Amino acid sequence: MPEMMKIMLVCLAILIGQKTLCTAQQPMTLYRMAGPYEVVARDGEFRNSKAGSERDMRAALDLANAGHAEQASAIINAYATTLQRFDGHDAPLCLIQAFDLVRAMTKLKNEGIVTRTWADMVRRAILPTIDRFEADSPFANGNWGAIVNRCRMACAIFLNDSALYQSAIDYFLYAADNGSLPCYIAPDGQCQESGRDQAHAQLGLGAMCDICEMAWMQGDDLWGALDNRLMKGIEYSARYNLGHDVPFETWQDCTGLYCDWTEPGAMGRGRIWDIYRKPFDHYANVKHLKMPYTQRLLALQAKAERKGEMSASGDGRTFQVPGVTEGQRLHLLFTYPAPQGAPLRHDYAVFVRPRSSEHWTQVDTYMAKVNASVGDGRHRVSEISYCMFDFTGDVFVRVVSLHKKFKSARIRPDYRGVIANTLNDSTIQFQLFQPENVSVELDGDITDNLLVFTAKPPVGKQEAERKAKSDGRDFIYLAPGFYDKDDTIRVASNTTLYIDGGAYLTSTIAIDDAHDVSIIGRGIARPPRGYEGCHVYRSRNVTVDGLVVNTCPIGESQNVTLHDVRSISHPAWGDGLNVFGGCSDILFDRVFCRNSDDCTTAYATRKDFRGSTRNVTMRNSTLWADVAHPIFIGIHGDAGRGDTIENLRYVNIDILGQAEPQVDYQGCLAINCGDNNIVRNVIFDNIRIEQIEQGSIAQVKVGYNQKYCTAPGRGVENVTFRNVRYKGNRPNLSIINGYDGERMVKGITFEGIKIDGRLLHDRMKGKPAWHSTADYVPMYVGNHVADILFRADSKRY
Repeated sequence: MPEMMKIMLVCLAILIGQKTLCTAQQPMTLYRMAGPYEVVARDGEFRNSKAGSERDMRAALDLANAGHAEQASAIINAYATTLQRFDGHDAPLCLIQAFDLVRAMTKLKNEGIVTRTWADMVRRAILPTIDRFEADSPFANGNWGAIVNRCRMACAIFLNDSALYQSAIDYFLYAADNGSLPCYIAPDGQCQESGRDQAHAQLGLGAMCDICEMAWMQGDDLWGALDNRLMKGIEYSARYNLGHDVPFETWQDCTGLYCDWTEPGAMGRGRIWDIYRKPFDHYANVKHLKMPYTQRLLALQAKAERKGEMSASGDGRTFQVPGVTEGQRLHLLFTYPAPQGAPLRHDYAVFVRPRSSEHWTQVDTYMAKVNASVGDGRHRVSEISYCMFDFTGDVFVRVVSLHKKFKSARIRPDYRGVIANTLNDSTIQFQLFQPENVSVELDGDITDNLLVFTAKPPVGKQEAERKAKSDGRDFIYLAPGFYDKDDTIRVASNTTLYIDGGAYLTSTIAIDDAHDVSIIGRGIARPPRGYEGCHVYRSRNVTVDGLVVNTCPIGESQNVTLHDVRSISHPAWGDGLNVFGGCSDILFDRVFCRNSDDCTTAYATRKDFRGSTRNVTMRNSTLWADVAHPIFIGIHGDAGRGDTIENLRYVNIDILGQAEPQVDYQGCLAINCGDNNIVRNVIFDNIRIEQIEQGSIAQVKVGYNQKYCTAPGRGVENVTFRNVRYKGNRPNLSIINGYDGERMVKGITFEGIKIDGRLLHDRMKGKPAWHSTADYVPMYVGNHVADILFRADSKRY
């Protein structure tokens, strides 16, 4: 076949692979670049470069593999002299196409074709993207880390950089990121993203297979790591996508962000990505191991290839397993119209649609007051908006600003990775892949922002009633409507109160001296004075689920769970979720707090509640302290007796801000031990702090605050700050300080703390041996402090 005809056929294959079909009437032409682009992105200002750069970089690889070095070099040279950076939140995912480009460059380098500009581009545009991901991790699902590490290894091979190559191997085997082998695949083969959806799980597995194949070609066997762990992940994926049941366990991933999946993700089930051939060739043909599900899947793929049933995109080729679908009830939306009389606000129009539908549903927006910071240490009570809906699968959300135009939009928490796509100067749209509680902020304004509360749908009324009756409980139902009464609603023992979505109460739900009580549904209980909405006093075995309140204090109670509770307050001393003395076994899960004082506390004796406090856990939650602390521990107790506050865990928490002008009350993670208390065994794990307007990261003090205490504290012992992240303006000085030689702070450990992407530990590069690691926080370590340690990582796998 003539050389020019070969080139034309390669280019035609590329075009067909990108769904650009040539008909019999259309001439076959040489590949025409969409770029080159100076900046490549998947989101934001440069998002239009995504598809074109994917096509270009894949074309370079395909042409190189087909032996057409001149045409491949033309594409590479164009990008080598033009590409400056990858941009946007999803910049690490642009390394999908960068991997193709680097492979093309390596192929040609092995044939003696290479220029210095190629390596310059790698160092200028690709390696900094990898470094930025490293600085921010762990925060992503595992396919991100696997994609980044795959590109790192490819760059190392191209550059002949042995240190970079070894770092890719170390990351694969040991990194505390979802993209490492032990974090991504369990011993039974379940993947970190198996509960999310099948496309992303296969994307991550495919990247790991590429890493293993590259390492194998360099003489290193990563395929066999952890007793052939990757083979088990491939088989698990093949088995489920062929339509079979698989074992599934909800697990806590290493970021703490993705731990709410209770079953395999049906989204994309049966849509098979072309990732299975490499692992089968190695495990079955080289190691002679059995992979029955993968073998069956590859037989189906061969049939799809013969029939021309393979589809292609920028991420790879796919086909559908006959008879396997993701199900009809996957993408569902549940909305709750506001009742007449409820306080609404009309700054925004919010519309939602599930992925399976083209119909947009408008969601009502309520009004709440907050005590927002307006700069210079000042605060102002203002009105914000909030809305709520539930869903399964994933949904699109469109927000229209009705009264003002904007130039920029931001959706927080930043680490949740929800991208605001600006449609025009009054409208944004974003996608939620799982339930989140997020803040939509236009032009950085937090005085009139929109809070979007979402969750999985609650248990239905009939099912809840059946469960209550089987448990021997009374069942009370509040239908949608506006309940404008000042009376307190008192809930007796052995009662389930179901407050349906669309019910708005101006009363407080009081659980006093009761046991075995559940408040469930999707109601709102917000008295106009700005306090409470619910409280739990001297009670046990209590669940509050799905309620929007002002505040919800807990005192002298045991075995209490608050789940999907949202607290918004504006008045002075508007603490969100207080835990007072005499409490034990308290769990806060998926709560959201924006408060005009401490968001959550752990006190001992205080007000009418006496005794020590033990075993308090908050997890998977978002805190925003307009005033005072997001988390505050230890100041109140019985100085005459001496109380204990112990065994506290705060896990997977996003902190959206602190704006507290008083230095003594700063610290997003604050322990101020007074009143002869002892505070011990406290863990802050996977905490992400993204803005401190006035405040600091942490305070751990034994002190004598004469405003609120009658004695100094006895001591603080055994506190761990693990995987704490801060990104933002330089915070004020954090403080660790004891009181005297007998009332000390002892045993403070920082593990994996990162400040603006820099990992701080006692042996970090660039730190003189005589410098204190705490200075880099910045943090003052004062007198009467013992055994403070900064370590790089909490564990290595």
